[in-house]
Amino acid sequence: MEEKNHTKSSCTYHMNGGNGPDSYTQNSTYQKGLVGAAKQLIYELIDEKLDIVESHSSNGVLHAQTSLGMGYDLFGSCLEELANMGRIDAEKVDSFSLPFYYPCPKELKALVETNGCFNIVKIEILNLPVREEDLRNPRMCAKHFRAVIQGAVEENFGPEIVGDLFERLVQKLEANAYIFDHEYRKETRYFVSLDQA
Repeated sequence: MEEKNHTKSSCTYHMNGGNGPDSYTQNSTYQKGLVGAAKQLIYELIDEKLDIVESHSSNGVLHAQTSLGMGYDLFGSCLEELANMGRIDAEKVDSFSLPFYYPCPKELKALVETNGCFNIVKIEILNLPVREEDLRNPRMCAKHFRAVIQGAVEENFGPEIVGDLFERLVQKLEANAYIFDHEYRKETRYFVSLDQA
């Protein structure tokens, strides 16, 4: 009988909502590798005096000019409001950073190749059908933000502000509904298939 070789990766961690010592955001070797590779790429671009702004956009679109980027700006203004009210520490707001990076396909390919742990099998743009009313729903948008970043918010500012913070975000999204217009929805989703190098 043929013996199967089962190798368990030493880089495997379970998801834990972004919190705790076993969370993906705290421990992912691959994520740390991407961040390290991203820093290296940025320093190389700075050394070569290339236009970093263009290199960080997909199809020439700056992340700050997309619905998602503007949503993060509105979220930041909600944090600033709470700091101005004295509910959270302004220094914590200034130092707060979310661990997100949105590379274009060319950057992603360079990051993976530089990391050396994986080979890219396929990169493909996903054209996911989304109902227009879902894209324009401020409350649903705020729920998506909350699902992704609540753990980081609680870790940095405490759980007591979470409800108020995301309700403020709903109000700001309602007041700035233009960010849901088609001209600002320029985010692209990719399917990336990798295998171990």
